Amino acid sequence: FFGFEIRWSSGMRRCYLANEIASDYTTFSYPITNLVPSTEYNIRVRPFYVYFTSGKDAARVVFGISSTTRTVKTESGTPVYAPANITFETVNARDIIMTWDEISQEGVTGYEVRVFTDSDKSPGILPSARTSISVSNLEPENTYDCSVRAKTGINNWGPWSPNFTVMTCPENMRRTLGREECFALVGYYRLEERAKSCGS
Repeated sequence: FFGFEIRWSSGMRRCYLANEIASDYTTFSYPITNLVPSTEYNIRVRPFYVYFTSGKDAARVVFGISSTTRTVKTESGTPVYAPANITFETVNARDIIMTWDEISQEGVTGYEVRVFTDSDKSPGILPSARTSISVSNLEPENTYDCSVRAKTGINNWGPWSPNFTVMTCPENMRRTLGREECFALVGYYRLEERAKSCGS
């Protein structure tokens, strides 16, 4: 009988899949599974023939000429991990700036952010091509849950990150990265001080 030996390698690591029998002689195909996404593989195929000599128990294997090397690259695949280190750089009364770390997987084409409240479980979905986004039209002094996920290709979405909770500031106030309390905007603060001095 005869079959084919399929060999593939990636970088300095060599993997061998040997002596696979071609059971369907009309297709001459073989699926290679459990490969790494976004990785180049060098593939070669060569035939082999096994025959038995009369009067001997041992079989003899003869290999044919190997094919030329074919280099292919696996697709990016669906992101395995969710973006991490989500932070809120600026929090105003009606908008926030949200940032996160880029995931290490190759082929990421964009991100998606969802924002919702306890009273409204229908999240607003916002696309982002970068690792930050400005979310507007929020309500002052309201609590929002935010999460983000990455995609490869057109719509190969990965898992959502855990929800991160943020509370918007009162009107005309702001909180920046590293601050826990909202503080008055400079212009608003000056107007307040001027109003107090004029009224005294």
